Amino acid sequence: MLHQNNDHQPGELLKLLRNLKGIKQNEAARKLGVRQQAVSKLEKCKSISKKKYEEIILAFKFTNEDIETAKRFLPPPR
Repeated sequence: MLHQNNDHQPGELLKLLRNLKGIKQNEAARKLGVRQQAVSKLEKCKSISKKKYEEIILAFKFTNEDIETAKRFLPPPR
C-alpha cells in the first residue's frame, strides 16, 4: 500500500497517479462517490489519512509499481 511520504505532498502524488492512468477528475469522483471539487481539493492536500489513501489506491487499482513510477516524475521535495 501507499504510505504517506514526507518528501512530497500526498495530493501531488495522487494527482500524478491519476493522470498517468488517464483518469479524469470527474471519473475519479464518480468512483469515489464524491464531487469533482472534492477530488480537486484532495489533490491539493498536504496530508491525507492512511484510510483515505488506501480507499483511493484500491478504487483505482494502483500498484506499488505505479506508485514508484509516479514518484520518479515528481519534482524534488520542497
